[in-house]
Amino acid sequence: MAQKRSSTKRQRSESHVAVLIIVDAETLLSRYPNISLSPDAPVRIDSEHIYVLATRDGGPLGTNDGHLDLAVTPGVHLRIRGNALALRGEHIVAFYGIAQEHAGVLSPFEFVLRQALTVATPNFENLLQPSNQSIDDHFWQSQVLADGVAPCDLNFMVLNKACSALGYFRWRLQINVAGLREVP
Repeated sequence: MAQKRSSTKRQRSESHVAVLIIVDAETLLSRYPNISLSPDAPVRIDSEHIYVLATRDGGPLGTNDGHLDLAVTPGVHLRIRGNALALRGEHIVAFYGIAQEHAGVLSPFEFVLRQALTVATPNFENLLQPSNQSIDDHFWQSQVLADGVAPCDLNFMVLNKACSALGYFRWRLQINVAGLREVP
């Protein structure tokens, strides 16, 4: 049976779901003093200092419980981006791998790089006339294949302003996919 969309807004935006994962890097570094400096042996951490932000119908915008609940149909792409919670930009977070435990719910994650995008930047001499700058955008992408649960291990590094690695970490995210249902 074909599934109906609950709104036209949902129909237009279902080609992908954007997820932002924010890492409280300063607190994480202080909580794990014996961090790994090897990308091949990241320290496994819990979800306490990691926040998942995604649009959710009727639910909270963000959580730090290590779960991502999606109400989407097969074919939709899931895009994951990471960032650091850093008031002065003192830390950078970069995800360097996502491994799934079970196949069948999501396709394998792939790293996507989109080069030379133009973004607005503040003009401190006149805030009403921002300037622009060219940057590269990147994210991890997977396609939803079916309903189910997809536990994933996300590997990331915390870097300082000079892009030197301060530590390598592994975090478990459980992605729960429940397809859209017909609206009564």
